[in-house]
Amino acid sequence: MARPFDVKVSPLMDIFSQSGRAIWDDLDAQDADVEHHAPDCKSFSRARGRPFCIDGQWYKGPPALRDERHVMGFPNVRGQAAVQVRHGNRRALRSIKRCTERHHQGRIFSLEHPWRSFIWYMTATTELAALPGVYMATFSNCCFGGHRQKWTALLTNSRALFEALHKPECEHGLVHDYQPYFDDQGTLRFPTEDEAEYPPGLVEAYARAIKADFQQNQQWPEDEPFRVSQLAAELEKYGRFQDEELRLKVAARVFEMEQGLVAGQENKARYHLLRNGHYRGTDIRFAVEHLAQREMVPYPAYRWLWRDTLTFRWKQEAHINELETQALIAHVRRLLREDEVKQVRLMIVVDSQVLFYAIGKGRSPSKRLNRLMRRLTALQLMGDLYVLPIWTLSAWNFADRPSRRA
Repeated sequence: MARPFDVKVSPLMDIFSQSGRAIWDDLDAQDADVEHHAPDCKSFSRARGRPFCIDGQWYKGPPALRDERHVMGFPNVRGQAAVQVRHGNRRALRSIKRCTERHHQGRIFSLEHPWRSFIWYMTATTELAALPGVYMATFSNCCFGGHRQKWTALLTNSRALFEALHKPECEHGLVHDYQPYFDDQGTLRFPTEDEAEYPPGLVEAYARAIKADFQQNQQWPEDEPFRVSQLAAELEKYGRFQDEELRLKVAARVFEMEQGLVAGQENKARYHLLRNGHYRGTDIRFAVEHLAQREMVPYPAYRWLWRDTLTFRWKQEAHINELETQALIAHVRRLLREDEVKQVRLMIVVDSQVLFYAIGKGRSPSKRLNRLMRRLTALQLMGDLYVLPIWTLSAWNFADRPSRRA
């Protein structure tokens, strides 16, 4: 299980803040078997633009930002309203894209929003809902312990979750009371703001349904055949793994490495990496035999907990291989400023095989890259430092997404 990502928990969790952009990187690193998405629904509400009355006085209320013809927002919105629409669209599309990816990978997803939200009319959502094995559950919160009739829709690919939550008819007799009010400090509040948390009954029903789904399909997260098939589905996206036999061999090898990456045994994992160093001692590589050849196996770097330590914007354009090498040189130079980083072996994960082999050999056929290799070699000689590269996929490399922020 992983902690929830929610702007209500802390302002740092906002995906539009500088420190909150790592949310999606953390999702990739955790590689969860079940994900639940509930993007902000303020700009998607149909209640916007309706006047309301409090103690006999009428108020205009928040302006409408969308309608059936302009699901992505009115074209004439300006100022803060335009920012709210743009941010709402980005949050929604990011979650919908993530759910679509999880569905194709064989993972369980759920996407929740109010039943009459405009999000259900977005093209990306209708395409996701039309995929085989995707269901739409509708229910009222009062059916799970809520205090009023608040209709919600949940899109999921779990049949058990759909059957547990789908209650299109409610017999509790509660009303859909959306009447705003002023609190003790005189601040205008809406009932939806008081219901940011799901009713406990809904959470329990959700958990029981997910457990039943796993038990019915016998697909527990740590089950080897299931996990190997998941990894094979991820590897299929890459051209070098189009051969099914090779893909399954590589997936089985990655699963084997995952089993050794256990919290509290980090030093054991480091020693395992060093034991898999090349006989020349210049790089760390994993491989499998396939058609009388040794094929590279990507390292499951997503199992480690990563954090940003060095971020900067490039001042000039260059080839991606040169820029990645310069970033590595900047990282090594920064480490050498510390007294304890002397006479050590530095294991570094890269997603470029060009850079992987260039670091291992200390040279490159490319003249421009070779000049950078000389600079890296000089730094290693000065600090008695040995850089040992480890190759992984771009999707498994934590540094891939932060490098694109600028």
